[in-house]
Amino acid sequence: GTEAGVLEQASVWIGSSDVNPSNGQSCGNALPFSGADGNFTDLQDTTCYANSTTGNCSGGGGHDIVYTFSLPTNKRVTVNLTTPSWDGAAYLTQSCNPGSDYCADTQAIGGTEKLDLILDAGVWFLVVDSFADKESGPYTLEVDIQTPAANGQACDESLDCESGHCQNGFCCDTGDCCNTATVCPDKYRVSPD
Repeated sequence: GTEAGVLEQASVWIGSSDVNPSNGQSCGNALPFSGADGNFTDLQDTTCYANSTTGNCSGGGGHDIVYTFSLPTNKRVTVNLTTPSWDGAAYLTQSCNPGSDYCADTQAIGGTEKLDLILDAGVWFLVVDSFADKESGPYTLEVDIQTPAANGQACDESLDCESGHCQNGFCCDTGDCCNTATVCPDKYRVSPD
């Protein structure tokens, strides 16, 4: 006899679109964007894409598109994924094995999934996926990449800081970031001991 297998996923690109869906189909041919400070926005549709990877919080059988970027140093990366007609998910990983390092899938259909964190230097994959099997559709992906502030520099929140700690408007490793009167704004002064 002959042996037969079961085809689990297949894609056929007819050419009715200007976008070749084989680009972004997997980590091997992920869509690249710059890891330099700045913004990246992409309006796409996952409909013609297959299921190629799975995150920790989603994507078991949903259509997905894979992006890649390389960070030369640790960076603050903010990802906003808006899916107007389906339940989308976004995740970041440094490998394309099942699972993900960071995953967002808390919003319902039409919501915006958000990731906002400091990523280590290296090659990263950003996957736009769906919560449920076979879901797909149009989306808007917005990515903002910024170099975190060094200790002693101004900050609004801890994610602004390389150290991950912001207090009294300045970055530092721990504790009270503004403890020297000469570097503190006028509204905050520490009494000398």
